Amino acid sequence: MDLDIETFFRQINKVLGVEKDASQRQIQKAFHKLSLQYHPDKNKNKGAQEKFAEINNGMVNA
Repeated sequence: MDLDIETFFRQINKVLGVEKDASQRQIQKAFHKLSLQYHPDKNKNKGAQEKFAEINNGMVNA
């Protein structure tokens, strides 16, 4: 799937819940916080594993 850079960053911002003009540090902090919150070893709720995968896939492609 080919995305233009603007669409790609909009998706990252949406997944991590950060503003469009977020700094690299803010993005890293949001990623770390959400990764801990949705990690399958820490969160057994339904959908947590899928959310964790979405967060990680978003950052791997960044």
